Amino acid sequence: MKLNLTEYLRQELSIKGLEELLIDERPLWRIVRSEFRDVYMGGGQITVPPNVRPFDILLNVCRSAGTITKVLLCGKKCKYIFLPHPRLFDINGMYMDRLTDPLIDYSDIKDEYIILERHQNGTHKRPRYHSEKVVYLDVIDVLGKVFGKLLKPYYARKYRRNIEDLINLLKTELVFNETIIKAMFERLIAEHKVLCKLIYPLLNSLSPKYVFYAPRDTFFHVVDYCKKRHITCCEMQHGVVVADSLLYTGIYNRQIDPDYFLVFGKDNISRYFGLPLDLVKNVGFPFKNYVNDLGLESYGPSVVLFVSEPQITNEMIGNLAELATIYPQFEYHIRLHPHEDLSTKQRNCIDRVPNMKVVDNSVESFCALSRYTAIVGENSSVLYEAMSLGKKVGRFNYGGLVVIESQLIHGGTVLNSPKDFYRFMNESYDNANDSKEIYSDYQRETMKQFV
Repeated sequence: MKLNLTEYLRQELSIKGLEELLIDERPLWRIVRSEFRDVYMGGGQITVPPNVRPFDILLNVCRSAGTITKVLLCGKKCKYIFLPHPRLFDINGMYMDRLTDPLIDYSDIKDEYIILERHQNGTHKRPRYHSEKVVYLDVIDVLGKVFGKLLKPYYARKYRRNIEDLINLLKTELVFNETIIKAMFERLIAEHKVLCKLIYPLLNSLSPKYVFYAPRDTFFHVVDYCKKRHITCCEMQHGVVVADSLLYTGIYNRQIDPDYFLVFGKDNISRYFGLPLDLVKNVGFPFKNYVNDLGLESYGPSVVLFVSEPQITNEMIGNLAELATIYPQFEYHIRLHPHEDLSTKQRNCIDRVPNMKVVDNSVESFCALSRYTAIVGENSSVLYEAMSLGKKVGRFNYGGLVVIESQLIHGGTVLNSPKDFYRFMNESYDNANDSKEIYSDYQRETMKQFV
């Protein structure tokens, strides 16, 4: 029977000595933990293969090799290195990372930084914000995969005893296919060791004092280098976390975990990121400040944005169709999840209602929200982005939709009927209970600790 997350973590964390098995002074368990957990829990890390021509991948590898060679030859030093999250957004015609790019702009980093961007599945988005500071890592990422496969037999022999010891420890509490897990461990170790050897010359040449990155498992090879040279590692929060998780939960290990975890809001400070609380710092979400400074034009108070998710779209459309009929004085915009599309039946239903339409869900969410006065949904995390922007937030609690709240995340006006929606639109809004500090304003004083 498949375990739930709580039961799995209880069993895993009861195993003594997992963090003590080392390869080259680094905990072996931490190199393989994330993928083991995902596979064990049935996730398997399934992704959609990118539709990229092999020629484009090769071209990016060559460009990347040329850029890295220039960096190595010029010998330039950079105090700060940023490794952005893979997802870039089109903001006013420029692609940027919501975490790192605004932080660079609003801090006192000035010109002492460089951005190392991973291969992005071979499709780098341009024009790129801060492009003059970007060095692409395609050659390292691709060669890491290639040589990881070629050298897997070598590393499998070299660390055979370490792998066996780890598997035997895990078997004291967990049941799994030993052959599959052993092959997975061998692959992950080989890729990690190759990536370490490939990235070290670049990092050694740049000689940073601080490295900022997200998420942690993607950049273990970078952290490996930093820990050996006492470079401060700062991981940046990239999603709202209100409970234990496969990515973060575990024993804090200074040999591989970040020195600090930088959250984007005061309400996010918690133990759920796997660090002691004194190492979790709120630097705010400077992207919010960036969007506010753009001054995007508002649609006006009679236009409402409804945020949906795949599992509730039918119910959401049903509620909106009813509201649009009862209260035709309002205009109803619906924003789907970025990876969602409508069925023919759903689209026909929307097309029959003149004051109801679907808006572009590829627009970055903070930019989209900033143009509305009122936003309505059920339990989407986008609602908390809206609260942080000071918007009126309504939450459907009827028509098959159910509001769920917790001590950490709460707020918005609960709408139990169409009449509640009308009152919500026409009466003054009380935001006293809103979770406004999940995305805080940029905290300059806190950031001065690192800049």
